[in-house]
Amino acid sequence: MGNSYINIKEIAQAKGLKSTRSIRIEINKPESKYISREVKVNGGISYEILFSSLEPELQQKLRECETKSTAIVPLNYKPPTVTDKARLKANHRMNIVKAALEYRNKYQTIKETDTEFLDLYNSGLYLLKAYKFLGSISIGTLRRYIQAYKKTGNAESLQAVDFYGKLL
Repeated sequence: MGNSYINIKEIAQAKGLKSTRSIRIEINKPESKYISREVKVNGGISYEILFSSLEPELQQKLRECETKSTAIVPLNYKPPTVTDKARLKANHRMNIVKAALEYRNKYQTIKETDTEFLDLYNSGLYLLKAYKFLGSISIGTLRRYIQAYKKTGNAESLQAVDFYGKLL
């Protein structure tokens, strides 16, 4: 752990803080006691602190947390099974994504394409089986489906959107 960087969320948890605000204030001071770096995260910037620049007692606490977290998973753990309904939902989402991507080839802008595609889909007249199963969707949902699909290129990624309500 010596030369590694630790996300400030983990540090805040180890310190018993409810948010990372005080840590962010500290690392943005010119005379900060921590060595930190910015990292890009979904939709913004977060910070990581060099492990060796943390207080010795905090380093110890983080080491203990890491040891506990690796021991937490029980030996008989089985990942959640994917239901037929989830698989079917993912397949319908996949059909929507493929149709939307195909539709994008017809127009100049993605915004224009996605809006027109959604108007057609949400009318219930296009991709009827998917519409009956999933109902209407918003532009944000469509884009989340497309983003998930582009990451992996398969329907399983669209199950992940279902299970967690967001991308993994």
